[in-house]
Amino acid sequence: MADAETLVKETGAASPTIEGRSSATAEDSGRFNILLVDDRRENLSALEAVLESLGQNLVLATSGDEALKLLLKWDFALILLDVQMPGLDGFSTARIIKQLDKTRHIPIIFLTGVSTEKSHVFQGYSAGAVDYVVKPFDPDVLLSKVSVFIDLERKSRALKESEERFRSAFDHAPIGVALVTLDGRWLRINRALCEISGYSEARLLSGLVRDIVHQNDVDVDAELSRRMLAGELRSYHVEKRYVHAGGHVVHVLESVSLVHDAQGHPLHSIVQIADISERKRLDAFKTQFIDNAAHELRSPLTTIAGVAATLVQQRKRLEEGDIEEMLVALSRQSDRARELISNLLDLSVLERGITISLQPISLTDVVARVLRAEPPSGSARVAVEIPDGLGALADPLRLEQIIVNLLTNAYRYGGDSITIAGEETPDGAIVSVRDDGSGVPNQFVSRMFDPFTRGPDVGDRVGSGLGLTIVRQLIDAMGGNVWYESAAPHGACFNVELRRAS
Repeated sequence: MADAETLVKETGAASPTIEGRSSATAEDSGRFNILLVDDRRENLSALEAVLESLGQNLVLATSGDEALKLLLKWDFALILLDVQMPGLDGFSTARIIKQLDKTRHIPIIFLTGVSTEKSHVFQGYSAGAVDYVVKPFDPDVLLSKVSVFIDLERKSRALKESEERFRSAFDHAPIGVALVTLDGRWLRINRALCEISGYSEARLLSGLVRDIVHQNDVDVDAELSRRMLAGELRSYHVEKRYVHAGGHVVHVLESVSLVHDAQGHPLHSIVQIADISERKRLDAFKTQFIDNAAHELRSPLTTIAGVAATLVQQRKRLEEGDIEEMLVALSRQSDRARELISNLLDLSVLERGITISLQPISLTDVVARVLRAEPPSGSARVAVEIPDGLGALADPLRLEQIIVNLLTNAYRYGGDSITIAGEETPDGAIVSVRDDGSGVPNQFVSRMFDPFTRGPDVGDRVGSGLGLTIVRQLIDAMGGNVWYESAAPHGACFNVELRRAS
């Protein structure tokens, strides 16, 4: 292909070469590139004079070869192509344009000064033209034709951008989104739905929606779907269970609405699918939590009420020893109720979210404050084995609460010898609370941090079953870790891992 002079005409500016501009310039400024092809400069000048009022970028080429080079390099909204040119004529140029994927969609208006008999016109349309303009052309007619195609291109670009925005929103939505045919087949799905269901896009598109729905929920929305198709509902929401590719159940909330064609006939439905498994789990947990809390509170309160009633009704007939025993029972059960209520309030605060103030702390100082607040009683002894200067990153008040809970457990269920130890790790520090008691039964270890869980053989010793749950939530909030292991040669050991203070 021979090089030739190529100019871009911009209204109100000099005519720079096309090589000096970015192809995005026209689109970003609301203008489109129009390619004018004619081997005679005076004809190009005449076209420029007529079309410059449109405010578009006018790109000039003086041969078919040159036009093809430009079409491969830049994007164009319209081509005005002279039929009679030396070398590669207009018909041959048009046929090549229509064979290329990049250019086949560009409309072509032929410029001709020769015969417009039917055979000639047919040849032009066969080559891919959408219209003809005969030289000498009427400026108003030419301007009108070009304006129509520019307007069509503008609308086409706007529609394409809208479709791309929808496609991007569809594909990257944080919840599952799908188009479903009226007979219940997946028509299109996004990545989030594949993640929710565990199935690949190809697997889902090859089957029906009901294939992944739990057998008891297949027809749960049949009546709602019928009413929506009948025009009684614009949309509906329904909870279902999907069967994950891994075999487990996934609870979802489907929001379904219809998409209609221009005549108002339903085409397909669009379904938004939110995974609500965690919400269902939390709802079940809260229900169980309330039931357990009520049960745990009922026990000490029943005892307190019964003992109080006995003291009121039979106090004159009771021996002093019996009264003393009842008062001890009242004290023990009221302590149990008070601890339970206190722990319930702590859990409530944790559920709502607490403010954690992380700061470098001295573990020796924290443990000293804990022992002043919760000193050992009876024959229990507490040894502290924490190296001087050992520190970590923690909320001092929350860490004290963690160690108090672990130390209280050791007082209640451990032996007489308790050790609070500390050691440095590559990432921070570990604080351990060990006792020499009987330890925790193996069958209980996996559940020990669950709420309202108490070990076997604890008898009527005061305890809410919430202490370790609070410990775990507090340490999670600080970005640490807590775990249990058997102490050697016997007893229990709880380890709290804290981050390094940097």
